[in-house]
Amino acid sequence: MTTGEIVDRCDIPLSSAYHKLERLADASMIDERVEARADGHHTSKYVLNIEAVLIALSNDQRFGLESAHSRGRFSDEPPSGCSLA
Repeated sequence: MTTGEIVDRCDIPLSSAYHKLERLADASMIDERVEARADGHHTSKYVLNIEAVLIALSNDQRFGLESAHSRGRFSDEPPSGCSLA
């Protein structure tokens, strides 16, 4: 999706979209792909780079967060100190 498509779909300001896209890219959750257009300009498209997000909460209220990237998978164990039961 382009930034404009994201703004339209999510009904958020353009400045917010750029900020959130930058944070997601920094976290490797999305990839930016630049495409050349026939008019000589370029446009950025963003693609999801994760398959899932795992959030686990321990009995002492600590939490763990892990994402499964398209290039990798979760381990079978929850994040350290967390229980899914």
